Amino acid sequence: LREKYGSIEAFNSAWALSAASFDELLDQGLAVATPAARADLQAYTDLFFETYFSWMETTFRKHDPNHLLIGNRLHKGTINNESLCRIMGRHLDVVSFYYYTYGIDRDFLGKIHRWTGDKPMMPSRSEWSASLLAETMRLGRIRTTRWLCGQRASTPSKPQSAALVLPGPGLRTGDGLRRVDGSED
Repeated sequence: LREKYGSIEAFNSAWALSAASFDELLDQGLAVATPAARADLQAYTDLFFETYFSWMETTFRKHDPNHLLIGNRLHKGTINNESLCRIMGRHLDVVSFYYYTYGIDRDFLGKIHRWTGDKPMMPSRSEWSASLLAETMRLGRIRTTRWLCGQRASTPSKPQSAALVLPGPGLRTGDGLRRVDGSED
C-alpha cells in the first residue's frame, strides 16, 4: 500500500484514515470502509490465494502428479467470492466446501460451478431429508452440471450430514464408499 499510494496523505484519503505514517499502521487493524479499501483488500486476497493455490498445485504435481487436488473446505460465505472461485478453478481438480442447508439453492450452486470453470464440486455437511434427497436426484440429472457431494442415511424427521456423489448427468448414491465420518448407518 505504501508503494501503491506513495504518501500517507494519499492512503489516508483513499481509506478515510488519519494516520501520521505508514509505520504507525503496522500493528493496527484497519477498517475496510471505503471502495478503495475494499479494492485493495480484494487485490491482496487475490494475490494471497493465487500464490497459495499455485504453490499447492506445483508442489503436489511435482511429488505426486496423479494426486487429486480437492483444495480447502471453505464455508458458504467464503466460497461466495467470484475471484476466489476462479483462482481455485485454475489450480484444483475438485472444489470442496461446506454447504449447510435444508434445501438446494440451485442458483447458488450453479453460480459457484460456473465461477470455478465448471469444475466438479464437493459440497458436504449438508442437512438432508428423504424429500430433499428426491429433489437432489432430479437435480443430479441436469446434464450441464457436474457436482460431487455425499450422503449418509437419514430419516425425514432427523436430517444428517450429507455425502452424495454426482459425478455427471446422473446421481450415484454413496453406497460402497467409505464413510469419512466413521458412522455405521
